[in-house]
Amino acid sequence: MEYPATARRTGALLEMLGYTAGIELKRVLDGYRETIVRDSPFANISLLPGVPYVNLNERWLVKMP
Repeated sequence: MEYPATARRTGALLEMLGYTAGIELKRVLDGYRETIVRDSPFANISLLPGVPYVNLNERWLVKMP
């Protein structure tokens, strides 16, 4: 996962599905989550780019259905 937004979307989606990540995947996802600049005006992203979801996953700052 070279793209932080992709990692965030993956983390939010796995969380929504109730999936428990293994040790390595959890480490990678946690690393990306820790780099989110929460006070940025562009911090909130949509699960699917261009789709204006309104529910926000606070942990990942990803708007979801």
